[in-house]
Amino acid sequence: MSVSLLLQELRTRPDAARTLALLKQVAKHSLSPSRLMDYHEHLLFYKAYPLSKAIRHFCEDELLRFTERINALDDYSRSQLDLSGIVGTKMTYAYEFPNAKWLISKIGKKIELDWDLLSENGNEGLENMLPIIMEASEGDAIDAPDISMQDYLEAARGKYSALQWLLKRLEETFSKQSLWPVYDSLLLDLSYELIPPAPSRSLVEDHPPKELYLWNPQAARKQLNVAREVTKPLYIGPTVKPQRGRELLDLVHGALLVRLREYYGATRANPDEFYDIPVGRGMRLLLWFMIPEYRLPLETGLGFLLVKNGVPIGYGGGGMHAQRIEIAINIFDTFRGGDAAWIYAQTARVCYAMAGSPWLVARKYQMGGDNNKEGLQSGSFWFYYKMGFRSIDPEIR
Repeated sequence: MSVSLLLQELRTRPDAARTLALLKQVAKHSLSPSRLMDYHEHLLFYKAYPLSKAIRHFCEDELLRFTERINALDDYSRSQLDLSGIVGTKMTYAYEFPNAKWLISKIGKKIELDWDLLSENGNEGLENMLPIIMEASEGDAIDAPDISMQDYLEAARGKYSALQWLLKRLEETFSKQSLWPVYDSLLLDLSYELIPPAPSRSLVEDHPPKELYLWNPQAARKQLNVAREVTKPLYIGPTVKPQRGRELLDLVHGALLVRLREYYGATRANPDEFYDIPVGRGMRLLLWFMIPEYRLPLETGLGFLLVKNGVPIGYGGGGMHAQRIEIAINIFDTFRGGDAAWIYAQTARVCYAMAGSPWLVARKYQMGGDNNKEGLQSGSFWFYYKMGFRSIDPEIR
């Protein structure tokens, strides 16, 4: 059977024995970039939603060796997988200040300014910034026509990378309040290879579960009474210890940044207010609240990461107070088709257990309003409609 047919059959979600046989057959082939991506997504899905322990072990082993498959590609084929978030590929993105800082803290000099893109797109912002962050005596060097900005930063950086040096000088020049918007205004493209310790979609995970939950597709598709599920009693334990909170926040950043998702709630998360809440079916909700200076007067802002069998499968945020719970949830593309309605209900259940609010609200943006194309393409209006949500707009109803 051709690789194309093997992958096509995997998409039908056959039983455990057939799934494992198909995965093993695909593994024997040399794969084109597009089929390699397809195979990777199946491995990642079945790592989080294994039909058997054997499938879980196979997927783990294959993902650990995935760099070998990437390295076997020629340069052009490998470049087709850039920005995919797959281990061994390249990531280039103009991250916001806190996320750039986090990446530097994890991989140091291995993340750097992408000079090719900066030259191609123009770097007027950085050119204008150099005279501000440099000593006055260095002005002639900055203005010298035969010294490029890259040459200048390479000469100035000393023991640091050019990016590290630049951030250091910005931090010395600007106040904490103005530093973030000043850096973001420069739109600096950064590049790095997704090789450990850099995060990747392939390998980012929390500790393996003590007991692996095996996926039952039939049970996952059963009709769900959302109101009844949300109001089921649930014990919410204390926050995790601060060190564990920092580990979980690292997991959040690692899961999001390789998917080019910069989340307001994550960059303002308080590691001292992290909850690790098991809700069943191998699912845990890692929920946190904001650091004090970003809290609202009435509504409690929150963020969360969804973890299935130790694998991050989605994220979201919202707010809650005594009268209303609002939740926005995004399950990563790879894991759609698992048990999304149940996951949403469990997220609401956690918030209800904390706040006891009588109303559960989803804003129209989640369903494709305000030109949210992802919401429209994913069919999320009907996802919410089937769960019992109704628009407050009579015309839409």
